[in-house]
Amino acid sequence: MSVLQKFGFKDSPYQRPQDKWVCGHLAEGKPCPLGPDMHGKCGAKAACEPHLEDGRWQCKRSALEGGPCEKGPLPDGRCCMQQEPCVPQPSLRTRRGRMARWAAALAVGLVVLLVASSQAGRFLMPGPLTSAHASLTNCDACHAGVKAEKLGWLHSFAATTSAKENANLCVACHNVGDAPFSPHTNPVERLEKLTATYQAGPDGQTVQNDNWVYRISFPPPKQTSGKTEIFCATCHQEHEGGVHDLTTVSNLRCQTCHVSKFGEFVASHPQFTNFPFNRRTRIIFDHKSHFGNHFPKTAETKPSSVPGTCMDCHEPGEDQRYMEVRAFDTMCSSCHEGDILGTTRVSGPKGINFLAVPGLDVATLKERHIDIGDWPEYSEARLTAFMKALLAKNTSGEGIADQVAELDLLDLTDASDEDLAKVADLAWSVKSLFSRFENDGIMKAMHMPADDSGTDMNRLDMSYLTGLISHDVIASANHDWFPNLQDDLQRHDNGQPTAAYEAQKKAEEEAAAEAAKQQAAAAAEQASSPSSGQDADDGSILGGDDTGSDGDILGSSDDLAGGSDGGADLLSQPAGADEAGGELLSQPAGADEQPAEETQSGGDILSGNDSPSSDDILSGGGTGPAEDKDSILGGGDSDGGDILSGDNLSGDGGDGDILSGDILSGDGGGAGGLEVMDTDSDTQPAEPQQAHHFDPEVWAELGGWYRQDFTIRYRPMGHADRFLRSWLDYAGSAFGTDRQGMLAPIFDQLASSDAVGRCTKCHSVDDDAGTQHVKWKPFNSGRVKDRFTKFSHEPHIDAVGDKGCRTCHELDPAPDTYLETYKGNDPAVFSPIFAPIEKNMCTDCHTDESAGESCTLCHNYHATQFGRPLVPTKLP
Repeated sequence: MSVLQKFGFKDSPYQRPQDKWVCGHLAEGKPCPLGPDMHGKCGAKAACEPHLEDGRWQCKRSALEGGPCEKGPLPDGRCCMQQEPCVPQPSLRTRRGRMARWAAALAVGLVVLLVASSQAGRFLMPGPLTSAHASLTNCDACHAGVKAEKLGWLHSFAATTSAKENANLCVACHNVGDAPFSPHTNPVERLEKLTATYQAGPDGQTVQNDNWVYRISFPPPKQTSGKTEIFCATCHQEHEGGVHDLTTVSNLRCQTCHVSKFGEFVASHPQFTNFPFNRRTRIIFDHKSHFGNHFPKTAETKPSSVPGTCMDCHEPGEDQRYMEVRAFDTMCSSCHEGDILGTTRVSGPKGINFLAVPGLDVATLKERHIDIGDWPEYSEARLTAFMKALLAKNTSGEGIADQVAELDLLDLTDASDEDLAKVADLAWSVKSLFSRFENDGIMKAMHMPADDSGTDMNRLDMSYLTGLISHDVIASANHDWFPNLQDDLQRHDNGQPTAAYEAQKKAEEEAAAEAAKQQAAAAAEQASSPSSGQDADDGSILGGDDTGSDGDILGSSDDLAGGSDGGADLLSQPAGADEAGGELLSQPAGADEQPAEETQSGGDILSGNDSPSSDDILSGGGTGPAEDKDSILGGGDSDGGDILSGDNLSGDGGDGDILSGDILSGDGGGAGGLEVMDTDSDTQPAEPQQAHHFDPEVWAELGGWYRQDFTIRYRPMGHADRFLRSWLDYAGSAFGTDRQGMLAPIFDQLASSDAVGRCTKCHSVDDDAGTQHVKWKPFNSGRVKDRFTKFSHEPHIDAVGDKGCRTCHELDPAPDTYLETYKGNDPAVFSPIFAPIEKNMCTDCHTDESAGESCTLCHNYHATQFGRPLVPTKLP
């Protein structure tokens, strides 16, 4: 074996390979022993450094250089052999280092140029983003340790970031609820409730630890430790390519948290429990009663209105996942539109009583001198729930309706003065309300707060509550019901009596004066007239006998009747009818032969004798004197007080006769007279025309506002009427708040089973955190955001076979108790009309080799509403 280099002290010089510089004579093979210094300067010197020994300089050249020279040192002790200086050269190590540094610098420069350019992200990204995130070009959108400026990614090398900080950037765009990092992004409270429900088991029995319910129970996360929080990157990995599905989660991911490891769907998955029902249906529709009763009856009269298949009422939703209910006009209106419009109402108004003039006992109020001004005397209306709310909203009318609730406003005879004062306050509050509606505008008159804090309701919602009632409706009502409304209110505010009250007082004073005058005249007449038997007849009011007949009002006296019992019968033909005064309303026999002195008794006010009796006003006598003015229907010849006498009706002239020949005869003798139709003429009289009766309710059959029975009513215009819906929503939201007492009566009125519109006949009312919420819409797949399970009808439609929908949806054979569950407002208490779906309906197809059995195929991890808000964009 040959030795490349000898390293002995005397055999090989030390080349110093670690030095940066080498001698320039190295190329000639004769490098100087010392070589260049560390700075690259030549270190050439004499061949040796002579030593002085015994007074003589001796050469000390190394044996490697040939040993001592022959000439020896110079006399001054210098070496006689001076080495020639060289130009030191970089060593091989130095040259390699320089090349490496230049290469590194070049590489760094290129990298800097690349990362500083606009395409830096393409070179730094570990892999392509998914198509959903392809628009994200800045790393700082998802990575918290990266700065937004150029070369900001370098900050991530020094910054310390956590997975939670990165996850917070995810939820900045993806809204997954208030607990984004809890298991299934559900609040801790809900997870605990679900766990308790699952562990409770059916019928309240406690589930053992080996039960599947316990195995999938959700442990509540500890917010103080990051170990129990699940961040986005745990399941969603980016930079896997544009077609990568971020939502794909393997079963291993699920079983990381769930205690028990599921195997096959057939063997280890638990049995379904009441799937898919977790609440009662929002729309009240009893399939059993419709299939067995309503549809067969309707088919007898309107067969085209009866559905033949399930698809007549149901259709796939927009995403083809859930079956949705068709529109009302498509499937329900043919039978139920009359309930809304009121055409099927047998009794009662077809409109909603909105404003009304409550009926009051006006006569008693006037008698007790209670001043309420003009008030309709014939109104029998009651205060509406809307008016009670509007009155309670104003300080002046607050609680006034409740104060008179126990009174019968139509009969105040026994009311106390205090109660009458309350009734008067009610009347003035009602008048003030009607005045505000007419003069202040509908917005001010009906202003309703949006919440308990008094926040103003927006104009659109307020317009729905008003129903856009016309000013003319209010103004015309005030004109007809309260003619002097403004004057009454002004006088009442000023503490002055109203014009109606002043007129009443004046009429009472005049009546009292007239009564006093008549009483004085009667007293004077009684004092001046001679005493007679007739004057002593105190018991007879209209009796005419000369004897003292007590208790006889219109009866005949014994003398006139001809017997002791003649006065007992007022309207019958008494015995001895030929004698005067025997019958009250008939012409007595032998009346013409009655002597004048016998007919002066005047006991018969409707008798037909010929005597000029002063007490006979319907006398038919024809021989009385002209000064007889008391006979107005008599048949005498005199023409003073007879208006229906035979002469005047026959056509003879008479100035005091209103039905004489000048107006009813056919001779045309009287100007402006009525022509009597000749019965012998061939011309037949025209058929009398019946007066047209206007019905405001019929006029408003298309819906809207109308007045009737001293009430302003609103008639629904059709399904989903905005007025009804807005009031039900607004009044229902007031439950559990300070406004409940004011608005609850409105909700109870509109939500009753026989209310106008009958909204709650089909729309259920749910108790939602204390408020009453009417479910206007049926099940909608777009609102299903909090379910752990998911299902799509689209891939199953072709797999159901000939039975179609009934493959999975069969009516429950149990007794029908469906409608009973709607007597309460708890949606969790329900009786499904269809039998629950069992697991064996799915096991035939859902295997690993067939339709698949992965967890996320049927289960959602994010069991909350998942949305993506709009990116906030600044205005230019």
